[in-house]
Amino acid sequence: MTISNEKMRFEINDKGAMTSLFINDDKYDANFALSSKDEPWVPENKQWGLGFITSGFNRVQIENCVKKTFDKDKMSATYLLEYTDTRSACVWDGDIEKSKRERKVFVTVTRELKEDGLYETIEIKNESKKYIILDEVGIYSSFRDTYATGENVLHTHINQHICTSGDLCYIEAQRQSNVGKNLALITLEGNFSTYHLEEQNTSNHRGVIALVSKDIRIPSGKSHIFKRVITEYEKRDDFEEKLCAYTGYPVLDYGFMTIEKGDKISIKVKNPGKLTSIRLDGEVLEENNGKYEYTPSETGVKEGIIKYNGKIAHITYKVTDSIRKLMEKRVKFIVENQQITDPDDPLYGAYMPYDMEKQRIFRAHEDAYGYYHCVPDRNEVRERMGMGAFVALYSRLYNDRKYLPSLELYRDFLLKYIVDENYDIWDSYLRQDSEFYYNEDIILVPRKLDMRSRAHNYTFAIPFFIQMYLLTGEEIYSKTAVGIMKRYYEIAKEGGFMPMLYELKPETLNVDDAFYADRLSKILDGEKKIAEKTRDMAGNYFSGEVAYEHGHPSSNLKYLTQYYISTKDESVMDAIKDEALRTDSFNGNQPHFNQNGVPIRHWDAFWFGKYELWGDTFPHWVSCLSTCGYTNYYMITKDEAYRDKAKKIFMANIALIQKDGSSYNSYIFNEKSHGRPAGRYDALTSDQDWIFYYYLQYCEAGVFEL
Repeated sequence: MTISNEKMRFEINDKGAMTSLFINDDKYDANFALSSKDEPWVPENKQWGLGFITSGFNRVQIENCVKKTFDKDKMSATYLLEYTDTRSACVWDGDIEKSKRERKVFVTVTRELKEDGLYETIEIKNESKKYIILDEVGIYSSFRDTYATGENVLHTHINQHICTSGDLCYIEAQRQSNVGKNLALITLEGNFSTYHLEEQNTSNHRGVIALVSKDIRIPSGKSHIFKRVITEYEKRDDFEEKLCAYTGYPVLDYGFMTIEKGDKISIKVKNPGKLTSIRLDGEVLEENNGKYEYTPSETGVKEGIIKYNGKIAHITYKVTDSIRKLMEKRVKFIVENQQITDPDDPLYGAYMPYDMEKQRIFRAHEDAYGYYHCVPDRNEVRERMGMGAFVALYSRLYNDRKYLPSLELYRDFLLKYIVDENYDIWDSYLRQDSEFYYNEDIILVPRKLDMRSRAHNYTFAIPFFIQMYLLTGEEIYSKTAVGIMKRYYEIAKEGGFMPMLYELKPETLNVDDAFYADRLSKILDGEKKIAEKTRDMAGNYFSGEVAYEHGHPSSNLKYLTQYYISTKDESVMDAIKDEALRTDSFNGNQPHFNQNGVPIRHWDAFWFGKYELWGDTFPHWVSCLSTCGYTNYYMITKDEAYRDKAKKIFMANIALIQKDGSSYNSYIFNEKSHGRPAGRYDALTSDQDWIFYYYLQYCEAGVFEL
């Protein structure tokens, strides 16, 4: 059944779920709704507008449709939910049977198209004999937030910026292309305080989103109501003004939501809407020239509330120790706690992941094999090579050579096991024998795996040798770095992913040596060719480890901006602007330090974390691809907005460092992932050190302060 007006149209299936949602004048005819019509992995009972309630041990799906009605611009569907509430009454004689109550609940979902959008009302009516307590009410509310390749796919797939902050609840659904009209879901009545992700089993889809309300009591014969509107918007400024108009929530610039101790929190009011007051860290803030400011006296998470239009929204800031102190603690922790120092250990000298809960090194070969889907993503190579690069850069910038013996041990490990005579990079110290890590998955590959074929590893190895050359001046490091670079360009045929750094310049080396002269000429030629391929992609990205994700446009932005800084090649400037636009589509503006300005990623904790959880990783170090691109763009254009965007992401990641120098690899923001508890930091110190490395790089460039 299709219901339509001049602006929008939507379709309903037999269960009354919304299976499609279109803007009528959209030339790409994008279906904004996530449904099994376009995405076969989506279960029929988890499409838009269905959901669940939980009460004690009961979880009942909203799917048993007993009545549907249709009008020209309006429809409704009613669902019957029945369950037995055990131990719901107080009994004095211990007879549990007397405490059981039969519950009957009707959920009616009404949708009506009006001139400004699609209005949804969800009424939960208690037809039981007594009051009921619903621990959770979850309503599936997913836009098509999936990744694909092909022509125009970025116009038809969505990035969802989800805010569940007290009475403030919305989903800002932005096209991945960042071009054309978008849709927003704004809650008008009712409170969704968190969200769950369900049905995740691949990096290419975020899952089914359930907006969740908690602790609802409904007397017998009474109802609880949620009201929402789905409306068009063009850009974020338009969305924020509409949010203000519909709800009274003010249009705010939250400033930096992660700050160093001693810095000031500053909230700028662009449109007061129906703002009543702002309270932070227990203090009511005073307005001064359109700003609310507060200087916290201690580190930690700072909770606040914004009162508006009789409602309350939550805001959350984080105050850290000084960045200098955190960097110092992190380097010390790596050297003292994450390096193998037993000469009889085959991993002697390696920097390793660390289990923060067990307070010991995590050895992938013993601790991950047989326990995790992907062993190499928790091993002693791959992203963990960021530790060596970070420690070396820190040692150089702060002229602190006490960690040089540790770095030299690490060098010896890499040259013995990881870097071979052809400058290929092995995927673990076991070299080709590490093929067995892939156990049953290896049958999916119709050829023998080459454990030197992961192109990312080359870009992870190069920075360590560059930094060690700049720290010591010893030729072994520059020779190795240049050799790996040349080999990288031989195997990285497509370009456009995890682009390597431009620290190593011909003028820094002894180019009279035939080894360098030959390789440097080929490196520069490879850089130019990949820059041209990247420029000409025009949004038609190749499928890498993920079909499409934040890393595609952000790494292209990083690569092209660095190439422009190096060459001043004007032919890439239009592509740079386009990549910046697409990168921006991944950034939200929610009032929480882990979300605000941090790009959407939702699989990193599964691949790199201890808990192996799918879910929204706000933040994760790969966010730094955006920081590098944004910072480079600022260096080219002097546009302060891009410097600020970069700093927000840097600060959110730097806040992962703990007081003892250990560091979480990410925070999984959604409360549950397919029923498993999320909403927590992942306790494996794994791959996060790249963000600290990149931050120090831009300190050296003068963009940020050491």
